[in-house]
Amino acid sequence: MNRLVLKEYVRRHGLPATLFHYGFSAVRKVTSCSILRVFTADEQPVGDGQVPGYVTRELTLEDLESESLDPHNTQDVRSALQRGHRCFANLVDRTIVGHTLYASRTGPSWDGHELVIPAGFDYAYHSYTDPEHRGKRLTLARADTRKHTDRRNRVRRPTLWYVAVDNHASLASHTGGLRERKVGYLAYLRVGGRYLVGASRGCRELGISLSTQTSERRDCC
Repeated sequence: MNRLVLKEYVRRHGLPATLFHYGFSAVRKVTSCSILRVFTADEQPVGDGQVPGYVTRELTLEDLESESLDPHNTQDVRSALQRGHRCFANLVDRTIVGHTLYASRTGPSWDGHELVIPAGFDYAYHSYTDPEHRGKRLTLARADTRKHTDRRNRVRRPTLWYVAVDNHASLASHTGGLRERKVGYLAYLRVGGRYLVGASRGCRELGISLSTQTSERRDCC
């Protein structure tokens, strides 16, 4: 364990959060498991979707195919757009310095799981901002730009997303600005060749769950 990294984690997030993070990481070395904190936000924009010095807008496949853009993580964005997902990004000149992907039909798959998205919601995922551009509310700008774009098209869809409970950096960076509401938790644990999966009451009431062919459901949280 890198002592400098550990010391910095304690400084940023406190000793209890650090112990939880490294303890959960140790469990993951033994089996596949996670606890996901689920949030939603309504379709009401907080601001105008722009930050001085940046252009925030929706990207298309045509944008990626042109030579006028130099995006971060191009292949992930291209694959998402080819699947019918949407991408909103912050640009400086011709460089994408942050992006968020949105899905409205099916969520991501990992460890054999698929996130079940309730009808009428957009799922926000792969939200990324280059380190040197963080702290400027670019994530919020991307979310607001999507909302303004949808409003112009007379579409109003709330958003949902999740953050792993031991990902304290992400939890600290996004909370507050999006006027989000914590819905509840999703969780899974691999036991032998099967998964135990669960959803808290708030998630079940909205129809948010994890789906897998080799799972046993449990209510949780």
